[in-house]
Amino acid sequence: MEHFRKAKSGTEENYLQYRSFGPARLMRFGWLYICLGQTQKGLQMLEDMTRWQRCRQCRYRACYEGYQHLGLYYEAMGDLEKAGTCYKKALEFNNHDISITIALKRIQKL
Repeated sequence: MEHFRKAKSGTEENYLQYRSFGPARLMRFGWLYICLGQTQKGLQMLEDMTRWQRCRQCRYRACYEGYQHLGLYYEAMGDLEKAGTCYKKALEFNNHDISITIALKRIQKL
């Protein structure tokens, strides 16, 4: 975060408002905030990924990665029910992603 501010290439808000890659940028900042202990702000950014317009080159109907990252977060927090719901939603939009399928099978075993 400090490096981003020192670069002086705009504000965080300007960076996140670039719609062509909005979800990908939200994901990066979301995980940064979670790692820095600002969990609510980071989680909100991951949730926002699911509501934003898709990235410019995305071929899917919605941002499946938003649901995938939410699943990862909830799984790490031990909320396997929410994680499973998120992974299932991600598979609705992209049923070819093997990592989501494996994650869903992993938590179903638990």
